[in-house]
Amino acid sequence: MADVFTTKSTAVGTLGEAFAFEEVQAAARAAIVISNKVTVKTVPRGHKSAKFVKESGSLLAAAAISEGSTDDAQAWTNSSVELTPAIIALNTLVTDLAEFSSFAAMDPAMRAALGRAVADKRDTDVLALASGFSGSAGTTGVALSMANIDTGIYTLDNANAPSGNFGETSDEGGDLLQGKIIVLAPIQVSQLRTALRNSGQSYLFQEKATELLYNDNTKMRGYKGTLAGMPVFESTRVVTSGSDRLGMMFVPSAIGLAHAWAVMIETQRVLEKWSTRVGASTGYAVGELFDAYGFGLLSVNS
Repeated sequence: MADVFTTKSTAVGTLGEAFAFEEVQAAARAAIVISNKVTVKTVPRGHKSAKFVKESGSLLAAAAISEGSTDDAQAWTNSSVELTPAIIALNTLVTDLAEFSSFAAMDPAMRAALGRAVADKRDTDVLALASGFSGSAGTTGVALSMANIDTGIYTLDNANAPSGNFGETSDEGGDLLQGKIIVLAPIQVSQLRTALRNSGQSYLFQEKATELLYNDNTKMRGYKGTLAGMPVFESTRVVTSGSDRLGMMFVPSAIGLAHAWAVMIETQRVLEKWSTRVGASTGYAVGELFDAYGFGLLSVNS
């Protein structure tokens, strides 16, 4: 029979590996605020890209047709956006002495930190697309206002931006968001709260909505409340443009993300340096699908 120390040692070793894997996944998920809320397609193994089909045509109009008459056929066109994932990776060399003397340098903690870093890059790239949208509101050096939000709502409504998330997600809640989504930097959320409070319209920004999706038990990362029925998310990855921040309002079909793999962690022993190299990688690509379905929100970063 194995003695108690051997049994304990075996158990701890097994749990340690499981702990390391779960920590990587948890840390990666914690870094994702918005990249799981766009249109996501998984690239099958053996393929190099994902194709996002865009079907579009002019709206059918019957108001001008007289009774008993028909209109000519209207053309319907198909186009697509093809996104080819690339590898985003980083690695660090952890000395044996550091690993022994620092909790932060221990293997599970280091894996988690790297996993979070590469996952964080996904949000950074998605939010960088805000500068590519043709529509935007706000003035450089000026705080965000409800008027800026109203302009975004009108612009997306006028473009008939659709509801629904037509992609995939490996994360909870992301595919449940159907309509407009707002993503702002922390300073922009603060500006918006101030503007609403000063105008006496603070009731428009509800931090606790009654829907199941947004209660305290199931609240998604970065969620700050609902504004005029739209979920508002906060991210420090929102684009910095000079002395300003550029958040955005969009529907899920405005942006595509081609997903190859989430987070891969690898280690390599470097004996001559008495160290271990720990690396993390992810494979993906992001791109704008429908320009009219996204809108930039500009305000001062102070």
